[in-house]
Amino acid sequence: MKDGCGTGTSSRCLQLHAMGAGDDEMSDGNLRMVHTNGAELATEARGEPKRGTILLAMGATASMVWWPTSLVDALVAGGYQIIRFDHRDTGQSTTNAL
Repeated sequence: MKDGCGTGTSSRCLQLHAMGAGDDEMSDGNLRMVHTNGAELATEARGEPKRGTILLAMGATASMVWWPTSLVDALVAGGYQIIRFDHRDTGQSTTNAL
């Protein structure tokens, strides 16, 4: 599971797993690496912007896959394009500026 929790033993990680967060492996989206200021940021876009676009920004040390799959799926089904990303030093984004 790509959830940014490392070993997944912190109380926050266990709470997120219990809520179903971290289940999404980004298989239905468009994963893209954005290069900026010496870092690579992993981003994913899902859905069509029929009703608008929503940027999902998770907390500073959390990976984008912590957004519950059910939430992302519901927003996409409602006609929204969803964009989410891994902050620098989390998930698939670089850990150090180049």
